[in-house]
Amino acid sequence: MNTYALEDIFKFAINTEEQGRQFYETASQCVRQKSVKNVFSYLARAEAKHARVFLKFCKIYAKKKSFFKVDEAFEEVLDGLLRGLSLPDISEVRDALIKHRQEELISIIKIAMDVELNTILFYQKLKEGVRGVEPRAALDKIIKEEEQHLVKLKNLRLDCDPFYAGLKYGKFF
Repeated sequence: MNTYALEDIFKFAINTEEQGRQFYETASQCVRQKSVKNVFSYLARAEAKHARVFLKFCKIYAKKKSFFKVDEAFEEVLDGLLRGLSLPDISEVRDALIKHRQEELISIIKIAMDVELNTILFYQKLKEGVRGVEPRAALDKIIKEEEQHLVKLKNLRLDCDPFYAGLKYGKFF
């Protein structure tokens, strides 16, 4: 059984949200379609807000020196989720989107959807190890927001990817 400092977990969450913010800001700057640009801009602002919430809890848990223990099964799940939180290098995103090809945009949206889903799962698992009403309530709120991000990205993909729309809803445009 391993022990984790909650401060370190929240530092990781801050880093994850900051990477997401940079990813979405870059994507927003590189796309032409206004609707796509608006979704990416919204997501960038939301990720910045999440990072601020996690910074608050990081400071609280640093003072408290709080820890939680995880068994081997829990750790295996966390490890898998942590590996699934990787976003591509920002320069790769910029280069792909500057080409203004639809398939590049669809690839970026797919990556973002996968990362958002893994983020949701990671925060749900984190909530299992955190004690206290305030951090659990904050995590619940952030999980709900991340779920909304996933819905926005799915809708964006439906708009941009007729093949995906056909697979999801059984008709091609």
